[in-house]
Amino acid sequence: MPNPLESPMPIIVFGILAVAVLGIAVMRTGRGVLIVAMVGVLLLVIGGIALEWFVVTEVEEVEAVLYGTAAALASNRPPDDPDSVLQYISQIESPTNTRGEARRALRYATFEKVKISNLRIQIIETTSPPTATADFQTFVTARLKSGTFSGMARPMPIGFQVKLRKESGHWKIFYHTLKGAPAGF
Repeated sequence: MPNPLESPMPIIVFGILAVAVLGIAVMRTGRGVLIVAMVGVLLLVIGGIALEWFVVTEVEEVEAVLYGTAAALASNRPPDDPDSVLQYISQIESPTNTRGEARRALRYATFEKVKISNLRIQIIETTSPPTATADFQTFVTARLKSGTFSGMARPMPIGFQVKLRKESGHWKIFYHTLKGAPAGF
């Protein structure tokens, strides 16, 4: 079952159903005291939405890292200043050399748009440190900096699996695999 603190929809649906049932009861019985219950439900729903908004879950933290990385890629920082992207990637060496691959991609292409879709995140708290796996698809518009396609923006769907781990209280990407990336990525 999804965590109710990751989306306000469960509390909103509960509120709509509860107010509808109480509204029907008011109309059938004519008892004004049920209006007080409706106001109570409304206050409960507002409190639940506020709680959901203020509480940041592990899944939301991982989402923030992934969307932050996508935004940093699309910001077109120069390759000699890749910190906007690399801040999201672990400094600990990984089997896929994720940090080095990110540097190489920034030298290889200018990213114009990076959109994440079909995001699925699984948090694994039984590992030490805690880890997360994210599977998603990106729609990338990039321009090669040299070669035959230089100056031509091409949309490219790329499938990703990214693994993250908690380092010093922050989620960092430490492993990645690609599906459908153009040759050279």
